Parts: sequence; C-alpha cells; structure tokens
Amino acid sequence: MKKRLIVIALISATVLIAGGAYLYVRHHAEEEQAAESTEVEVAEIVTRGGAYYGDDAPEADERVVGRWQSEENPHWYRVYTSDWETEDYFWGKEWNEDEDVLETDLRWHGNGWFLWKLEGNTVSELVVTDGCLAVIPHQYTITSITAEKMTYTEKRDKVVRSFRKVQ
Repeated sequence: MKKRLIVIALISATVLIAGGAYLYVRHHAEEEQAAESTEVEVAEIVTRGGAYYGDDAPEADERVVGRWQSEENPHWYRVYTSDWETEDYFWGKEWNEDEDVLETDLRWHGNGWFLWKLEGNTVSELVVTDGCLAVIPHQYTITSITAEKMTYTEKRDKVVRSFRKVQ
C-alpha cells in the first residue's frame, strides 16, 4: 500500500510540474508575441521619415510652428517644429518646469516629444515615449490662432488652453 501511495504521489507531482512548465512556456511565448506586434506597429509610425527630399517635403503650417507658452501656467511650454517625420506629421515637444522638467531634460524623440499634424482646425498628436513602446493619440480643435496667440480645446475632456508665441 505504501508503494502505491508513493507512485501516486510521484505521478501527481510529475503532472503538476509538467502542467506548470507548459503554462509558463505558453505565457512567455504570448508575451513575446505581444511585444513583437507592438514593436512592429510603433516602428511603422515613428521611423519612416525622410522619404521626401527638397521641394517634395510637406510644409508645416507656419501659424502653428514655434515656441508657445501657456497663459494659464507660464512654466508650461509646447514647441511645434517644421521637422517632418512621416505622412504629414512633424515633430513637437513639451515640458512643464513646475514638474521639474526643463527643455534640456528631454531625450531626443522620447518622453516629452510628439508627432503632430494639422487638418482643418484639428491638431492630431501622437505622443511618444523614451522606449518608443507606446504612442498615445491626442486631438485638439484650434478655436483661434494669430501670429501671437493660439487657443484650442482638447477633444477628450473639452478643456480650453491658451498659449502665447514666445519665439
């Protein structure tokens, strides 16, 4: 009877170990597959720039291009550049000195950077991160823009923001 209990215990332990190993390998494979699909998707968005040369490159709207300072928080800056990346998207960056972040703290095309394009009065932005593992979309509706001032409404939460051009 004792031998029979030992055999049953060994078989049970073997089944549990094999099942655990199978689940571990399966979970690890699913994580790798998810990571690979994310990397491919982001790479397509962020790394295809440079297809246009000379006069063929799209032009950024000069009304938007520049360094803007928030009227509500003078330590918050947004910069829209005419540096083209891909599919009518241009590079921009933002930082808030109240959060102890300076422009010099931003890593090139990492946290604080975004891709932007203007279609009609809608600005679409794709916020990027240091690892380029996430692209976060935002949309704003420009309600007023002059050479010195821009006001827009965030489509997500309807907050109105006003900026003055400082450079």
